[in-house]
Amino acid sequence: MATISEIAKAAGVGVTTVSRYLNHHPYISAEKRTRIEKAIHQLGYTPSAAATSLRAQATGNIGVLVSRVTNPFFAGLFDAIERELHAHGYQVMITQTYDDPEAEERFLKQLKSRELDGVILASVEAPDRVAAVAKAFPGRVVVVNADVQIPGATALVLPHYQATRDALDYLFNQGHRRFAYVSGGTISGAHHGQSRTQAFLDFMQAHQLLVAQDLLFGQIHTAKEGQAVGKQLASLAPN
Repeated sequence: MATISEIAKAAGVGVTTVSRYLNHHPYISAEKRTRIEKAIHQLGYTPSAAATSLRAQATGNIGVLVSRVTNPFFAGLFDAIERELHAHGYQVMITQTYDDPEAEERFLKQLKSRELDGVILASVEAPDRVAAVAKAFPGRVVVVNADVQIPGATALVLPHYQATRDALDYLFNQGHRRFAYVSGGTISGAHHGQSRTQAFLDFMQAHQLLVAQDLLFGQIHTAKEGQAVGKQLASLAPN
């Protein structure tokens, strides 16, 4: 069956315009309506009953939650998410929590109040709250990157622990024995990056290597902060 993207291409309009047409949006020119209807007829597009029912209540908005867009990782992640959602006719709203559970709660309320069709969380501050919302709104909560398991939410999470161990094992096999560790979370806290930190500590213990406190860096989020850490490490390197 044809997709919205294919309809948009055939009609020579944007995916968002096709989505608005399907949602009976009033502000679409007659000329564009005609082109979209022609493309739908030519490609044999037939929306499912379930999709039609969802669209009747839809806002066309998806919320994306990150801790900080100044973090290059989250900036790149959001860019990829936004591009993909735009291709499916959605508008994207981004919210930053700065690791504040209350900011996360305010974000989730937008789903509760039907201001958003769904939410994507790239960081999670209060797992129990997110789980409660995921249970109340099945199929509308997605967790990406965040290293937590949320019952009822769709999770797209990398194996953080094993990836960290693999990287450390590679460096060890290259002959390195003195390691620095940089995290976006706190080194001693059980929150952001917990499994990566645990992988680092387990690795150091397994190889009986000293964990040097002056080589541990927490709450590093921006490129500028990373550069500062790099300069500090460079100053510690032997001549």
